Amino acid sequence: MTNPNEWLRTIGANESLREIASKTGVSHATLSRQINDGAFLMDTTIRIARAYNVSPVAALVANGHLTASEAGLDSVQSALELARDEQLVLEIARRLDVTELGSIYDAPLSEAVSEATMHEFPTHKVRDSRQDDRMVANESIEEFPQTNDTDFDNA
Repeated sequence: MTNPNEWLRTIGANESLREIASKTGVSHATLSRQINDGAFLMDTTIRIARAYNVSPVAALVANGHLTASEAGLDSVQSALELARDEQLVLEIARRLDVTELGSIYDAPLSEAVSEATMHEFPTHKVRDSRQDDRMVANESIEEFPQTNDTDFDNA
């Protein structure tokens, strides 16, 4: 379960608490109290989710009111389909440890991919896909089929 402030940022609710209250129809005092308590109630969660065009079901999961399994969101594919584009971009940036988010939004996709391929990871470095092609095309590597390798190409 995420804390209320973190969840608000995740869904793009970056306005002041008074503006969020006005947009959602939840009083400022209620929002403030629930944030201080460390959790939004179900009704508040749903109202905020609807105001920010977020799935109420995903919001209930994110705020700990339902489990992913109870909501039918226990597969990665379901979660990806429910995630907004901004959430996907931010998650990719987090995984690539991109500290300057403006560069992700401002660069053409081809440049963003090039930048991402040069990023250093804790255990390995992401290579350019052309390096993978050279490795695959390396004829010095002998490949022998496994006992049950039905897709082995003898050509």
